[in-house]
Amino acid sequence: MSVFGTTSLRIIIQQTSVKKAYKTLHGELYLTQLSVNDIMAKIKTIRTRYCSELAKIRKSEKSGAGSNDLYVPRLFWFKQSPTF
Repeated sequence: MSVFGTTSLRIIIQQTSVKKAYKTLHGELYLTQLSVNDIMAKIKTIRTRYCSELAKIRKSEKSGAGSNDLYVPRLFWFKQSPTF
């Protein structure tokens, strides 16, 4: 098997695992009005917003701003979600 075939197989296995995880999450949430795709989109939005706020913090730290001028995240849940 070529290197490309092995890589493709790993990607397919990973994607299948992720889809199974989302389906499991969907089943455990008991939210019939949301589809698996809705949950995937919401998680992506949360991750994007978190990374955006983190980038703003890092940018203000690199700018040499004083401790009073550092960016403060506006998301109320930012401190409760340490990593994504």
